[in-house]
Amino acid sequence: MRMPFLAGMMIVSWLMSASAGIAASAGEILSRYKTLSGKDREMAFLEGAKKEGRVVLWGVLTAPDFQSMRTAFRKRYPAIDVEYYRSGPERNVSKLLSEAKAGRHEVDLFQNTSVGTSVVMQRGFIDRYESPQARFLKKGLFEPTGSWHAFHHLVVVLAYNTRLVSKTDVPRNYEDLLHPKWKGQMSLDTEDYDLLTGLELAWGEEKAQSYLRKLAKQELRVVRGRTHQTQLLAAGEYPISVGLYLHRIAVLKSQGAPVDYVFLDPIISKPIPVTLMRQAPHPHGAALFLDWALSREGQDIVTRETGHFIARNDVTDRFGKILPDDFIGIGPEVEGKRAEDRVRLFRQIMSSR
Repeated sequence: MRMPFLAGMMIVSWLMSASAGIAASAGEILSRYKTLSGKDREMAFLEGAKKEGRVVLWGVLTAPDFQSMRTAFRKRYPAIDVEYYRSGPERNVSKLLSEAKAGRHEVDLFQNTSVGTSVVMQRGFIDRYESPQARFLKKGLFEPTGSWHAFHHLVVVLAYNTRLVSKTDVPRNYEDLLHPKWKGQMSLDTEDYDLLTGLELAWGEEKAQSYLRKLAKQELRVVRGRTHQTQLLAAGEYPISVGLYLHRIAVLKSQGAPVDYVFLDPIISKPIPVTLMRQAPHPHGAALFLDWALSREGQDIVTRETGHFIARNDVTDRFGKILPDDFIGIGPEVEGKRAEDRVRLFRQIMSSR
């Protein structure tokens, strides 16, 4: 396959700059391709990625979920390897900060929660990359100047075990969760900071914080990890879980597990941002992977193989149109205003129950 002339000249120009010792950030390197589009752009990134050999992504997607993406990407671009490191949001941020302090910069793309992403952004570790696929993404699931894009978003629902709770008894709003009969019967994730954020956006700080203090007095069973929590719910360890993810419940329900869900108003949606690292050692591979993951092909793989609700408008989610349009998206910009304060407040409220 012959590389187009213009794309080839841009690769040569970049290599000459690199050999001359000109230090350019990943975003600056990729900005040189702004005039390219379509196949020319893809081929330019591919040629650069071949020279780099790989792309490194740290994320919060489960290893099996990411493997489906990696397999499909390698099928299209067999010359480019994708290395993936997966951990919890806080641990990934801590590891990234430690690596940077030691002068090690091995990560190209960093995927985290909005809270974690806001921390990384505030420390100046990310760079901007405007993917041409962004114009196809839903509002609130990308940042228009290219500081982040989301492959998918996590839609928060109230989930329940159908063997333990009948449809007529299921709480229908947040106030219902304060009923005495649910005391000691509900679980909540240890890091569900976005619950506080979403309620503050919908109700204001005073009402949201007052409500969360009342909810904490319901003797919630605080559990780390929503995947683990979902499994415990299906096994009947507790009747109700506050703040589980729609895609996990939808998958289990389709497999016959005794679980179901309801949307509470406001519906909270949590984009999982992916950012380009300023000192990414493999910028071409990073751009190639990001553009592919946001393409129709990539997004179809994400939703079909994992059940995740995706960012793209023109690809149907695996479970169809079950998500209402009026959800509150919580991106890094919202979290970044007072992310660390909100985390401390959430922990304080939960520990005072």
